Amino acid sequence: MKKKTLLLLIKLTVSVGVLAYLFYSFRTSKDYAETIDQLIYQPKDWWLLAGAWFVIFVSILLTFIRWYWLVRALDLPFRLRDGLRLGFLGFLFNFVSLGSVGGDLFKAVFLAHEHPGRRAEAVSTIIIDRLIGLYGLLLLGSVVILSGQLPEGADIHKLGLVTLIGTGVITLLCAVMMWPGLLHGSLAEKLCGLPKVGPHVSNLLRAARTYRQRHGVLWASLAITMVVHVLNVAGFYFIARGMPGDAPTFASHMLIIPLAVLTSALPISLAGLGVFELAMQKLYVMVAPAMPLVMIPKLGLFVALLDRVIMLLIAAVGVFFYIGGRREVREVMHEVEEQEADVNS
Repeated sequence: MKKKTLLLLIKLTVSVGVLAYLFYSFRTSKDYAETIDQLIYQPKDWWLLAGAWFVIFVSILLTFIRWYWLVRALDLPFRLRDGLRLGFLGFLFNFVSLGSVGGDLFKAVFLAHEHPGRRAEAVSTIIIDRLIGLYGLLLLGSVVILSGQLPEGADIHKLGLVTLIGTGVITLLCAVMMWPGLLHGSLAEKLCGLPKVGPHVSNLLRAARTYRQRHGVLWASLAITMVVHVLNVAGFYFIARGMPGDAPTFASHMLIIPLAVLTSALPISLAGLGVFELAMQKLYVMVAPAMPLVMIPKLGLFVALLDRVIMLLIAAVGVFFYIGGRREVREVMHEVEEQEADVNS
C-alpha cells in the first residue's frame, strides 16, 4: 500500500471514528429525545442563521482577496477574478477530494501553470497566506484574553494561557524567520539541507526573502486576517444564537472558535472533520458552567455541523468555476498529482 493511500485511510478512520463516537454518545444520552424535540419544535431565529451564512461567506471572500494581494505583490499578472476563481476552486477541492488534492496545493500549481518559471513565487504566496491566517487566529484569541472579557473558570484560564504562549512562540518564530542572518548564508544552507524537512524550510525561507521588503502588504494582509476571523466568530455566534436555548457570549466565542479551528488544523483527520466537532462540543461544555448557561445538550456539536453545511453551500460555488474551465482544471489536477507523488516518494 502506498504511503499516500495509507495516510488517507488513517485520516478517514479518525474522522469517521470521532463522528461515530459523537453521534453514539448523543443517541444514547438521557437528553436525546428532549434535545430532538427542542431542535424541531422550539422556535429558531432564521434571520440570525441567514446572517451566519452571509458573514461566513464574506469572510471566505476576504481570504481570497488577501491571497490576491499577496500574489500581486510579486508583480505576477493576476486579476481579482483570477483570485476568486482559484479561491473557490481550491475551497471546493478541500471538500470533495478526500484529502488527495489539497486546495492550497491546487492553487499553487494552478498559479505556476499559468506563469511558467514562477513556481517558487507561487508556492511562497500560499505559505505566507497560511502563516498569516494562523498568526491572526492566535492573535485574536490573545486580544480577547488580555481584554479580560472571558468568564471565570480554571479550564478557561488554562486555555487562555495556552493561546498566549502559542501567540508568543509564533511571534518569535516570525521575528527569527525575518532575520537576515537566517535568510541568507551558511545557516540557511544547512537548514535547507536537512533531511525531509529541508524542502519545507527552503520554501519558508524563500517566502520570507520574497516579502521581507514588502512589509506593507504583510501588515495589510494581517489586518484583513483579523477581520476574517472576527467575521468567522460572528458566524458561529449567530448560529448558536439562532438555535433554541442559551448560547455563550460573543466574547466567549472569540476564544472558543480560534481554539477549535487550531485543533482541527492538526493533520490527523480529513479537513478537520470530526476533530473540529469534538473540540467545539468540549469547549462549549467548558464555557457553560462558568457563565452559567442553559444550553441544549451538545450545542457545540450542532453549531459545528451547521457550519459544515454552510461551508458546503459556499464550496458549491466552485462547481460553476470547474464547469467553466474543466479542461484546464484537469491538466492542473494531473500536475498536482505529480507534485504530491514527488513529495511522497
